[in-house]
Amino acid sequence: MKIKLALCASLVAAASLALGGCFYFPSERSSAASTGSTEAPPVPTSTTSQVGQAEVFQGALGEIGSFTSQAAELRITAGERYASVRIDAVNLADRWWAMNNLTISGGLDHAALQPGAHLTFSSAGAAPGAAGLRVIALGCSGPSRNVYTYDHPAERVDVDVLPGSEEGRNRMVFTAYYDHDGERQTVQGSFEYDPR
Repeated sequence: MKIKLALCASLVAAASLALGGCFYFPSERSSAASTGSTEAPPVPTSTTSQVGQAEVFQGALGEIGSFTSQAAELRITAGERYASVRIDAVNLADRWWAMNNLTISGGLDHAALQPGAHLTFSSAGAAPGAAGLRVIALGCSGPSRNVYTYDHPAERVDVDVLPGSEEGRNRMVFTAYYDHDGERQTVQGSFEYDPR
């Protein structure tokens, strides 16, 4: 049953990327709209979830020509051989929201994601020398959370893995490359995670 639930969560996220569309759990929109809550949506019991803050989240995405967030929200949902890493930044005063979601098929504990790794993933999610590992990025932006005017997969994702601040933790640094009306835009982010 646990494997079926993890597979179902993986397929839902993969389908959202394949079809386009800024993926969010239905409960997220209703709870955020009614209470302003930023809590992570419920996840199947076969996965682990981490909610925190990204170290870095900045770049340009869609109509947002330049953004930097010192307090971007981080949500990591991980199952067996699968992970979703979502980073959201909101600026209420300037009326913008930007989100980047990394889908990692193969999981954060994949053998190729060891400190010292530098990998480049194509738009198909593949990287030379990293069999069984695929990383795809989806970027969305707009005037407020989950109200988006830009919604596209990245053309390329560069990933570096470094040691984390504590033993047993890793730091992932990524750059996602997007096209916006023929103009190349980049989003950079970094976060710490437990690869187990």
